[in-house]
Parts: sequence; structure tokens; C-alpha cells
Amino acid sequence: MLTLIKGGVISGVRNTVKATDGAVQAGGVNYNIVIVLEETSVYSGVWTYYFVDGIGLVKELYKDVVIYELLDRTAN
Repeated sequence: MLTLIKGGVISGVRNTVKATDGAVQAGGVNYNIVIVLEETSVYSGVWTYYFVDGIGLVKELYKDVVIYELLDRTAN
């Protein structure tokens, strides 16, 4: 959340849920019903995170470049 005090930016970060029913491919697996979170910072740009229920973070992008991707997983 972007915090304003007396017209100034304090944290400089805004988190936005872009989708709760998104889709993403990570490690050759297609995931559906993905939560997509976008973090925009006035200092470092845009980070995008993809979360899957029961698994967690499966992919992370920074300025559209893959920073993290779940490549292998073990069944519970």
C-alpha cells in the first residue's frame, strides 16, 4: 500500500492483487487458479508473484524477468 503523509510518500510500495483465478506455467507445469500479486516500488520497479493454494510461490518476476521458478515438487 502506498502511504501518504502530508503529501509525501513514506514506503513507496504498492501491492495489488491482479488476479485470484490466474494461470501460469512454472517448471513445465501449467497451474490454474493462481493468485497473482504485483508489487510496485517507486525505487525498484515492478515485482510479480504467482501463488498456488497448497504449494505456495511458484514463480516470481522482476520487470518481466524470471527471478524464481518452482522446477520440481514432491506430492504431499
